[in-house]
Amino acid sequence: MVRVSLFSAVAAASFIASASALVTPARDVAVSATAKLVPNDPRVESRNITVRGKHYKYLLGKPKGTQKGTILLIHGFPDLSFGWRNQIPALQEAGYQVIAPDMLGYGGTDAPDAIEPYGLKTMSDDIVAILDKDFPQERQVVIGGHDWGGFFVWRFSEHHPDRVSGVFSVCTPYVPPAPQYVPLERYVQAIPNFRYQLQFAGDEVVSQTAKGGRAVVRQVLNAMYGGKPKPGSDGQLFNVSSGVPFGHIANLEKSDNISDQELDFYTDEMMRHGFRGPTNWYRTRKVNFDDDRVLFARGKDFKIPTPAMYIGASRDPALPEAMSNGMEKYFATPLKRGSVNATHWALIEAPQDVNKLILEFAAQVGSAPKAPAAAPKAKASL
Repeated sequence: MVRVSLFSAVAAASFIASASALVTPARDVAVSATAKLVPNDPRVESRNITVRGKHYKYLLGKPKGTQKGTILLIHGFPDLSFGWRNQIPALQEAGYQVIAPDMLGYGGTDAPDAIEPYGLKTMSDDIVAILDKDFPQERQVVIGGHDWGGFFVWRFSEHHPDRVSGVFSVCTPYVPPAPQYVPLERYVQAIPNFRYQLQFAGDEVVSQTAKGGRAVVRQVLNAMYGGKPKPGSDGQLFNVSSGVPFGHIANLEKSDNISDQELDFYTDEMMRHGFRGPTNWYRTRKVNFDDDRVLFARGKDFKIPTPAMYIGASRDPALPEAMSNGMEKYFATPLKRGSVNATHWALIEAPQDVNKLILEFAAQVGSAPKAPAAAPKAKASL
């Protein structure tokens, strides 16, 4: 149900149907039945680090047995590192070290009020600094994201191709750098399923949750994660056309996607900073456009060298799988595709299928040759 911003209308319109290798969940990949993480789970270590003047918190999951590699997981909105609770134990069991940060604005990580720190290039540089400081031996990782995290990992792999052995995104298709800036107000006219972003980029969510306190924060999260209207009530949940319907979210039953304990944990973590930081991601269109100029300057024939996989969710109203049509032309190696029967919350609605796809992809890129990488030009031509 949630989103990725910054798809330019020009880029979105350029998606065309083309064939690609469809990856279905592999039945020969062993996936542990290890239970999902719970808040403060002892199977992972919570670490804190300061890089580039910002404090980050991240979860570290050590592998069972010999380490096969490192997988870096990036969450979206309004999520946390804990959003990967169904994936981390399975990846650990399969032999992977897992790093999952609370991204800027969320949980135990800093949440500056300024917009510029939330630029995808700036945050990519932050993550590289974390790897360099705490994991100097990890020159390359498999990086994956969901929702905003999906858009982040595509750009991370472009800004730092030397640090990535493989990149995958759940729900979020790749969108190339745009040739011209498109303001959000014009952008949503072309893509109406992103109209909710007008609310998130404005002040309503911040002001309403600040005024309503913990109770309203919990209601917003429940509405985002699929809360159900109480019988005979006027309860309404989040929708892609208008966002969070304040005034109606109090009459929702708890979502089946999230337990009471999990919803309480999310609420506590969101109460640390409020919604200003998380919604700042929706205010970075111009910041990201400016940072993307160096990528756009590579030319229309440039292809991303990093092996890549896109996992679509068949019932995602904000990011329908059709938005991924034509992605193949942007990659130097065959794009792998997967599809799971889920709404936007594929990580928690179809965890076993998602985990199998991730594990198969990680095994493939561990031995796959990488196409030659071309470094971005120092200055873009406009």
